[in-house]
Amino acid sequence: IFKMSRYFQGLFALGHALKVSAGELVMLALMLITFVVLFSSLVYFTDGPKDDPSRGNCKVIDSMDNQPAADDNRFDSIIHGFWWSIVTMSTVGYGDYVPKSSLGKVVGTFCVLTGILVI
Repeated sequence: IFKMSRYFQGLFALGHALKVSAGELVMLALMLITFVVLFSSLVYFTDGPKDDPSRGNCKVIDSMDNQPAADDNRFDSIIHGFWWSIVTMSTVGYGDYVPKSSLGKVVGTFCVLTGILVI
């Protein structure tokens, strides 16, 4: 592919642009990683598992397919929040993970706004 770049000026221009802007691309990636970790942590602390003695700190499992019940919380760890924050910051918003509390929705709003401003 690199040898073929001699014959394709567009490919050469793309390689040159990536080389010139490598520092800015690294800074963009570091900012995105930082914000993904930040918003994943915030959504975990706002909508993560709560200590509920009536549930015995166990997940509610649907007996039909051994999956968590629909009303069960989906943000079981900060790592689970990574997918939500990446999808939310890129403004794709699949809707498979959503914060349910009011404070979690505020975190989601700031996550979307940050994604728009950074990307």
